[in-house]
Amino acid sequence: MFRKSMVLGVIALAVITTAIVADEAKIVFVPGGIGDRDIFIMNADGVKQNITNNPKGYGFPRWSPDGKRILFSIKKESTNFDVGIVDVDGKNFRQITDSPVPEVSPEFSPDEKRIAFFSGGIIYVMNADGGVPWAITDRSLLLYSTGFGWSPAGDEIAFSAVKKQDGNVFVEIVAVNVDNPNLRRNITTGTWDVMLQWLDDGKIFFRSKRLDGFETKLFYYDPNDGQVKLFPPLANQDVTYVRWSRKGEKAIFIWKGKLGMVEEGRSVLLIEDGHDGLNADIFIPSTRPVSPRDRLATTWGAIKTK
Repeated sequence: MFRKSMVLGVIALAVITTAIVADEAKIVFVPGGIGDRDIFIMNADGVKQNITNNPKGYGFPRWSPDGKRILFSIKKESTNFDVGIVDVDGKNFRQITDSPVPEVSPEFSPDEKRIAFFSGGIIYVMNADGGVPWAITDRSLLLYSTGFGWSPAGDEIAFSAVKKQDGNVFVEIVAVNVDNPNLRRNITTGTWDVMLQWLDDGKIFFRSKRLDGFETKLFYYDPNDGQVKLFPPLANQDVTYVRWSRKGEKAIFIWKGKLGMVEEGRSVLLIEDGHDGLNADIFIPSTRPVSPRDRLATTWGAIKTK
């Protein structure tokens, strides 16, 4: 338990509701999570735009790398989802898959030529302009949740896989070659690593219990030396989700079901609705690589609990 008025560390969040300074950051989200709701895009000043205007069961919205389109899952039956796509102005809305098995968590490849998604415990890849998806994993790998990430070059996809060994259960990060799925490599081993995101600088951020086996902290894999390193600790247990922009300039977070964004030393709640991290994503136009390790480690605002 944390003492009242105790500063919760550099990656805690400031519970304030004033608007932050407007910039080019944009957030796509489904308010309240999956349900009969629309997809919204919100500027950093809190101004929102409904881009679907047809409340259905939307979920897992994700930006295209160029910020011009949104991928998402759309509910067509009570428990079934297909993949859809729409321009950020709400035009050219279309469904791009049709399957009796739920297809969720779609993600563009960095060059936007391919789309990957999760379905029936398997990750599939398809061409962005259509065609037949192909599997890059199989049931010999038990995937943990639906989260995965494209490598910066677009040649690999990393995901969390369950491994049982000597009576122990681990969740390890594995990368598979998209064009030759037989080529696999472990990025982490022997721990519990989930909710990963692969950024443009090659770092892979993820949540892990590797410190004590119980408390979840934020770590990253550094491709420069192959080491896993602790990011400034998530001392506040209520921070359940962090998602960076592609180049790590800013991040959104979920705090007690509320959606917030880090803005130059302050952490600001943008909306009060209930949220989960799978249904929000952030985009920032950028040409200069910025590593979260170099910048965001000092920009998270500290908070005192009540």
